[in-house]
Amino acid sequence: MDYGSLLVPLSISMLITCVLVSAYAGPSAYTFAILCTIPLPFAFFISTSITKIQKLTEDKDMLEEFVEKIRTISGAKTATLPMKKRMSAIFPCRDARLNKSFRTASYLSRLGYPVHVAIAKAHLRLGKVGDLTRSIPTEVGAATFLSNIIAQHYDKMQTLSSTAASRLQRYATANMFVSTIVPSFVIFGFIGSLVISQKAVGISALVVIMNLIIPFLYALSNFTMYRGLLE
Repeated sequence: MDYGSLLVPLSISMLITCVLVSAYAGPSAYTFAILCTIPLPFAFFISTSITKIQKLTEDKDMLEEFVEKIRTISGAKTATLPMKKRMSAIFPCRDARLNKSFRTASYLSRLGYPVHVAIAKAHLRLGKVGDLTRSIPTEVGAATFLSNIIAQHYDKMQTLSSTAASRLQRYATANMFVSTIVPSFVIFGFIGSLVISQKAVGISALVVIMNLIIPFLYALSNFTMYRGLLE
């Protein structure tokens, strides 16, 4: 287990616990234990969401760089070079995984594999990059294989961009509802109850809703939005 990865959720959990405990005047040991336990799953969800979004972003950046390198191999600047020698023009890669895979492809090409076959074999297990290379048959030849990678990626980006605006608008509306409208209704409801009953009832529930449930719903909405745009 990577104990360093536990620091973020535990820190978030401790922060939420401090806020929850502040709503109680001298909570008992039992109440304090419950307040320490409740935030843990929410904190781990938030931490896991951050890690997942970071990985999706890294994978998307790697795919973009892969297509960029394919453009270099098949582009005008290297057109006068033999196909096998064009591989040297792509190093170094910003992504370490991509750098390693392209070096493997270069090695395979020196062993006698056609460049496009070497690229397909070397990137087979590299997430979205592997999915892209597997979707194009290697029988079409090197030049067609490389140009099809670029064209297919461009078509996919065009499709995503055509739906991204409406998707962002839906999630922006949901985020605004969770972050602005819901807290307003909760506060107005609490104040109305306080005025009617003349007693400060429900302060603990208010703290839980404002500092635990609403942030969790906001984090869930954001995670869903970014995952939809990056996957």
